[in-house]
Amino acid sequence: MKIEIKANFDFGKMANALPKVIDKFLTESYADVVAEDSRKFIKSGQVLPELEPATIRRRKRNNPPITGTDPLHATGALVNSIQKSKDGLRMKSYGTLHQEGFKNVPARPFLQVNNLSNIESKFHNALRVARKK
Repeated sequence: MKIEIKANFDFGKMANALPKVIDKFLTESYADVVAEDSRKFIKSGQVLPELEPATIRRRKRNNPPITGTDPLHATGALVNSIQKSKDGLRMKSYGTLHQEGFKNVPARPFLQVNNLSNIESKFHNALRVARKK
């Protein structure tokens, strides 16, 4: 019994195109989903750990007072700055400090990916397009 396999595309060209497909996917599709999911996560008030009572009191003393008690959502500047860019993901510089933690401030991981199946389907579509080329 003889098995014969034929391919109608060049594996070498596909291997050469793969790094470009992955880079494009990571900077466009993946960054877009992470930005959207992270903004929703912060706005939902689920970021942990919760604010210390002293921080809440300090927010109320601000001029104008900030009445919210949700972490990372005092003025909305960080939430509104999370955007997809041509290089990946952009946000205010202090966002990375909050993501990882600094000095006496605990880490508040807010970068989220909730819709992984959507990302996977976009990646498969990108591979399918690259294979056809």
